[in-house]
Amino acid sequence: MLASGMAQAEAELTARIEKCEAGSPEAEILDAHMEILHDPCLAEDIQARIDSGVCCAASVWDAYQAMIDMLLEVEDPVFRGRATDMVDVRNRLLRCCEGLQETDFSALREPIVLVANELTPSDTISLPRDMLVAIAAETGTNTSHAAILARSWGIPAVLGVPGLVAAAQNREGAIVDAVDGAVIFDPDEETLALYAARRQNMNAEAAADAAAVRQPVVTTDGVAVATEINVGKIEDIETDAAGYADGVGLFRSEFLFMQAEQLPDEEAQYRAYSKVLKAFGERPVILRTLDIGGDKELSYFSLPKEENPFLGLRALRLCFAHEDIFRTQLRAACRASAEGNLWLMFPMVSSLDDFRRAKAILRDVQNELGAEGISCDPQMKVGIMIETPAIALMAEAAARETDFASIGTNDLCQYTCAADRMNTTVAPYNAPENPGFLRLVAQIARAYTQEGKPLGVCGELAADPRLGPVLVGMGIRSLSVNGASLGSVRRNLSGKSCADMAALSEQVLACTTIQDVKDILG
Repeated sequence: MLASGMAQAEAELTARIEKCEAGSPEAEILDAHMEILHDPCLAEDIQARIDSGVCCAASVWDAYQAMIDMLLEVEDPVFRGRATDMVDVRNRLLRCCEGLQETDFSALREPIVLVANELTPSDTISLPRDMLVAIAAETGTNTSHAAILARSWGIPAVLGVPGLVAAAQNREGAIVDAVDGAVIFDPDEETLALYAARRQNMNAEAAADAAAVRQPVVTTDGVAVATEINVGKIEDIETDAAGYADGVGLFRSEFLFMQAEQLPDEEAQYRAYSKVLKAFGERPVILRTLDIGGDKELSYFSLPKEENPFLGLRALRLCFAHEDIFRTQLRAACRASAEGNLWLMFPMVSSLDDFRRAKAILRDVQNELGAEGISCDPQMKVGIMIETPAIALMAEAAARETDFASIGTNDLCQYTCAADRMNTTVAPYNAPENPGFLRLVAQIARAYTQEGKPLGVCGELAADPRLGPVLVGMGIRSLSVNGASLGSVRRNLSGKSCADMAALSEQVLACTTIQDVKDILG
C-alpha cells in the first residue's frame, strides 16, 4: 500500500511540475513537496512504524505529525508556515495510499472568491488562476505558501480569519481587503462604491511605483538617498528591482545555509556570492555573515535548547563558538570580493570586543589566502549590523572603528522595547514609534554622520512610508528594502525635500509618547 501510494503521489507531483514554468513559485513549491515526499528520515520513520505492526495510514500520519509538531514549535512564521507543506504532502500520500484521485477544480466556469478553512499550496496551485478573484481562509499567515502564491499572481488574499467558513454560509458576494486584512460578505452599494474607488487608486499607485523603480532617489532640494534591496535567495537578483537598485543593502547569507541539506562548503558559498557580486557590478553588496539562531534554525545543525534563543547563542556569537564554519564563510567571501564591490557585515554585535575579535579572524583568513596566492579585495569595507542597544549606545566609538554600519531595526526595536516581535500579545509594545527607540536611532545617525561613515537601515522600518522620511531626516542616506517595496519607497522620498524631512524628524524626536509620534505621522 505504501509503495503504490508513493508511486501515485510522485506521479501526480511530476505531472504538476511539468505543467509549471521553470523557476516559477509554483514549480519551487512543488519541487519542495517532492523533496518532502522522498525525505529519507520520514521514509525510515514510516517504515519502522509499519514494521512494528502499525497500519500504513497511521504510520504515515504519525511520522508526518511528529515533523509538523516540531515545525510549529519554531517561532519564525516562515518555518511555521512550512508545516502547511508537510500537511499537504501527508494528505496527498494518505489519499494516494487509498487509491483515491485528487480533486479536480477544472470544472469552474465563473470567477469566484475562494473561502476555505485551510488552503494548502496544492489546492492553490490547482485552481485556475483566471477564475480566482480572491482568497480567504481561516488558517495561515502572510508568509504561508498560499499567500506567497497569491501575491505572485496579484490576487488579494486574507488568511488567519477565525470563523470565516461559517460566516460565508449562504452568502452571495464578498470583498477581500488584503490591505486591512478584512473580509466583508454581501457588501451594500455604498461599500462596493468605496472599494471600487480604493481599487482604482491602488492601481494608479501601483503603476506609479512601477515607474519609480527606475528612478534613483534625489529629494526636491537635491539630496541623493541610496535605495537598495535586501536579498535572500539568489533568484532575487533577477528582478527589475535588482536591475535598478543602488546595491544590496543586506545579503542574508543564512538563506544559502537554510536551503541546503548540509553546511555549504567554501566552493558553494564562493559561487553564490560571486554570482550576486557580478550581477551588481560596481554597486555595493553588503554581505551579512551567518545569522542563525533565535528564530532561524538549520535542520542538519543542532543548536542548543535555550529558554530565550533570541538572547542566546546566535549570529556572530554562534560563529565564534564554531569558528571553522565562520572561517569557511570568510574565505568564500574574501575570494568573491575580487568579483565586485563586497562590503562585509557582522550581525548581533554587542560590543567592540565582538567586532575586534571578528575582524582579527577576518585578517587571519585574508593573510592565509594571500599566502596561498588567492586574490581578494584589500580595500573591502568591514562593518557591523547595529541591532543591540549595547552597541547602539557605543555608536560614537563604533563609528571610529568600523567602515560602515547598518541598523537592523527589527531586532533593535524588540531589544530596546523588551517586547518579542514574534509574540502577538505584546505587539503594541514592540512599537517603532516608541520615542526612546527613535532617539536611539538618531543617536546612531549622529555618530556616523560626524565620522563621515556610511550608515544605512535594512530593517522593515526602511520601507515604512511614515517613518522612512524620519530616518532620512535624521541624516541616514541609505535605505534597504525588499524588492517589491523599492518603487513605493523611491516615489515617497523623491517627492519630499530633505529640509522638510529633517524638520519632521526634529518634531518626532521631541515627542514623549508613542501616541504623540503616531499623531504627527498620521
